[in-house]
Amino acid sequence: MSVIEDDYELRKLIARYTKRGDAFDWKGWADLFTEDAIFTVPGAFGTLRGRREIHDIPKSKIHGVFATTQHYIVNLDFDVQGDTAQGTGSLFYVAVANAAKPNDYYMAGGRYQWSFVRTKAGWLISKAHLDFLWNNGSDAESVFVEDSGAAKR
Repeated sequence: MSVIEDDYELRKLIARYTKRGDAFDWKGWADLFTEDAIFTVPGAFGTLRGRREIHDIPKSKIHGVFATTQHYIVNLDFDVQGDTAQGTGSLFYVAVANAAKPNDYYMAGGRYQWSFVRTKAGWLISKAHLDFLWNNGSDAESVFVEDSGAAKR
């Protein structure tokens, strides 16, 4: 594959990442990670190790809390080196807890850093790190409070 094709495939991977998250498709979302992936969200989920934790912990904290969410990941930049790649992106996240009250929402923003590996099935995320930088101070931010147990893993 060319660098342009790899860049395109990585962008598609991140698009699937946001779509599956917004659809609350936890299994499909976790399947975008390698089996031994590490996902770190300081101050929120802590460090999650392996696809099972990457599935279970966010699902247990978010599923059923929000009626809808929208993830926007922009300013994507990838550096492909053979069968591995590094990437960065900026997150803008919006969530509505009650669909009947769409003006009552939670917003947050942050920056992602990723490592990717090319597999037989295509590109997968092997490492992800998300730093939340801001939020609108809504009570919903309690969903993103780090579990002491997750941080120790």
